[in-house]
Amino acid sequence: MQVVLDNIKEEVLENVFKRHNRLIREHLAQFRQWNCKWLPGIVRQKVPRAVFIPEEIYGAKLVKNVLDYFGINIADGQDQWRGKVVRIAHLDYVDTFDIIIAISALELEMVLKGLLQKFSCAKA
Repeated sequence: MQVVLDNIKEEVLENVFKRHNRLIREHLAQFRQWNCKWLPGIVRQKVPRAVFIPEEIYGAKLVKNVLDYFGINIADGQDQWRGKVVRIAHLDYVDTFDIIIAISALELEMVLKGLLQKFSCAKA
């Protein structure tokens, strides 16, 4: 925890907020390309972004496969959203390449499992 606080102090809090806002825009841009729907108010929130996945794809399994095969941690939904959304967090120190890697792993898992065509937010 102290290391994280030291990193924030070194980066300056205003720059931390700017970086997180940039990261939000970067990974929302990819989800927009897939025509994804996300939870309301998502652009204003400074929290991990959640996008809906099709009902026939269980989010927890998708998340587990991405972690098992690629070592990339993408979060499932919580509570009523479990299995219905996936989330890419950008808390702590995350940069553009972390977001690119997370999205690429998610997309590759969907392609390998033949799910990209079923992914409701994928273009036909």
